[in-house]
Amino acid sequence: MYDFFRKKTIEPHELFNAIDTDEDMYLTCDEIKNFTISLATNTDEKSQLVQKELFEKDIRIFIQFMDVDKNGVISKAEFLKQYQKLEQIVDKHYLVYKQIIMNHKS
Repeated sequence: MYDFFRKKTIEPHELFNAIDTDEDMYLTCDEIKNFTISLATNTDEKSQLVQKELFEKDIRIFIQFMDVDKNGVISKAEFLKQYQKLEQIVDKHYLVYKQIIMNHKS
């Protein structure tokens, strides 16, 4: 996860647009789920079932964090605001992680 945020190849608004398949400026649980599942590259049937269960739990956590007004969908404004917060959290933890690794190597 750290690498994803550290080596961004897509801007947050582009990510939102990629997930928002019906282009209504809101992300639904189904859109997020479909997008996330489409990222799975493992074709093993058992692995896909495990990944799907994990994705659904992760998706619920993601939606709880991103859906600030708790109306069941994520607006583009909510997504961009919360994405920025998420980047800050990841940056902070990445620096701590990096420091731990450096200390461990010493």
